[in-house]
Amino acid sequence: MSGNTARTLLALSPIPEPLSRNQSVSGTVEIYGSPFVDDRLLTRAPTAESVLHATSRFARSLNGEFAVFVETSDSVVLINDRFAALPLFYFTDDHGITASFSYTSIWKRLSDLGALKPDRAAFLEFLYFQRLYGERTFDQRSKFLPPASILLFDKRSGQLNLERFWSPSFAKRTDGVKAIAADLADATAASIARKTQDASGVGLLLSGGMDSRLVLAGFRERPQPTCFTIGDSFNNEVDVAGQLAATVGASHEFVRRSGSHYSALLTSSARVGGGMYSFQHGHFFGLDISTTNSNIDLMLHGHGFDYMFQGMYLPSRQIKILGRGTLGYRLSSIDDDPTTRYAQEIKFRLKGVNVYSLINPDLVQHMRSAIQNTIELITSPIRDDAVEKYDLWDYPTVSAPGRHYTYLNVLSANSLVKQRTVAFDNDIFDLYFSVHAEIRYGTKLLAKTTAMLQPALLEVRNANTNLSPELTGTRLAAVGVARSIARRAKINIGGAPGLESTDRSWPTGDELL
Repeated sequence: MSGNTARTLLALSPIPEPLSRNQSVSGTVEIYGSPFVDDRLLTRAPTAESVLHATSRFARSLNGEFAVFVETSDSVVLINDRFAALPLFYFTDDHGITASFSYTSIWKRLSDLGALKPDRAAFLEFLYFQRLYGERTFDQRSKFLPPASILLFDKRSGQLNLERFWSPSFAKRTDGVKAIAADLADATAASIARKTQDASGVGLLLSGGMDSRLVLAGFRERPQPTCFTIGDSFNNEVDVAGQLAATVGASHEFVRRSGSHYSALLTSSARVGGGMYSFQHGHFFGLDISTTNSNIDLMLHGHGFDYMFQGMYLPSRQIKILGRGTLGYRLSSIDDDPTTRYAQEIKFRLKGVNVYSLINPDLVQHMRSAIQNTIELITSPIRDDAVEKYDLWDYPTVSAPGRHYTYLNVLSANSLVKQRTVAFDNDIFDLYFSVHAEIRYGTKLLAKTTAMLQPALLEVRNANTNLSPELTGTRLAAVGVARSIARRAKINIGGAPGLESTDRSWPTGDELL
C-alpha cells in the first residue's frame, strides 16, 4: 500500500496473502485472517469509503480472527479482532507508520534506521512472566496493537489515535451450569461450522484432555476431521486420543517427533515469535502431515478452552487427605488484592530462577514495582466493571489472547497448514466473561458441554488423570487416594495405569534442558 502524501504506510514482510482486497478511488482495504459477517466469510473486502464512514460499526460486525488495513490519501487505519489473533506491531516516524505481523521485522527495521532503543524492563517482564503485557514490545519505539482496536494515523499531521470498539461485559449468569453448557455447546458447534465453511479437508490437533475433545464433539453433525496427535512415542496421550477419534468414527494419526525436534525449531520459534514466546511452544515447526493427507487445508485445535472454561490459571490449592497431596484441586479464595497476588503467584510465571538476581541490586525495587504496575495498568480499565475478584485475576491473562505465553503453538500450527482457533469466536468469548469462576473451574463445565454434543466421548478417560473426565476435584482426590492405597496393598482394582512424565504430549522446559 502507498499513499499520495509524504507520509505513508509501510507494511513489512513477511506479509501473508490477504483474504480479500478492494482498491478503489477512495483508497485500499486489505482483509487478513478469517473474519465472518452474519456467519459468512468476508471474501469481498468493502470499499475504504464504506469502512471509514462507520468504522466502529464495521469492526463490531466482524467475528473471528482478523486484521484490516485501510489506506487513503490522508489516513491509515488498522483494525484487529477481540483476541489479537494476528499479532500486529507498529511504529511511527517522519516517513509515516510502519506495521508488521512480524516483530522480528520491526526490530530489524528499527535497527537499520539507527532508531532501535531496547526496553530493559520489557526483557525482565518477559523473563518473569514468560510473556509481555499490554502494548509493550522489546523496544521503546514500537507498540503491540491491543485487541479490538481501531488505530487511526493522520498522514497530514502524523498524529495517532487509538480507540477500542469493544470491551467485555462481566455481568454474570445465574441460570446454572446446565444452561451455560447448552449455550457453550451451541456456540462451539456454530464456531466450527463458520471456520470450516471454506475448507476442503479439516484436521484436528487432538490430545487426550478436554479442550480438543470438546472441539471434536462439536463436529456432531458434520463430516469428522482427520485427527493428529504429536509425541515422541506412542504414549498414554496418543492412546487416549486414538480412542476419542475412534468413538466418533474419525481417522487418527500419530505423528512422531524426532529426538532433535526441539533443538531444530529454535530458529523458527525465535523468528516467527519475535522472541516473545518461549521457543519450546513452537511445537509444530518442522513437522509434516502432507505426505498422507494432502487434502487437508485447515487445522483446528483446542487452544483457549482450557484457560477460558477450565480455569487453568485461576488460583487453586491441592486437596490433601491425611496430610498427603492428591490428584484433586479446588478453587482458592482471593481475600487480598488480586493484582498483587497475580503478579506473585500466576502459574505460568517463571519458577526456579530468581529473575531479580540477574539485574543490578540497585534496580531490584524499581523493577519489582514495574512488574506490579504492569498488572495494575492492565486491570485498571475494568476495575469498576468487574463483578468478582476472579475477573481481575483472569483479565491480565485473557486481555490479549494472542499474547498468551503458549500462543506460539498456534502460530507454529500455521506451518502445517492454515489454522483457525475455534475458541476465538465472539459468542464464545462473551460467554466466558459471563460465567462465574466457580462454574468454569475444573473439567465439569467442559464435560457437561461435551455430553450435550457427543456424550460417548465422556466414556474415554481423561489423559491428564487417567480417570473419568467427569470427576470433580474432590472425587479425583478420593479416587486417587483409594488407588494409591490399593496399589500399596497390592490389590488390583483395574482401570488405567498411573501417569509418567513421558505420557504427556509436550516436554517441560526442564526436560528439554
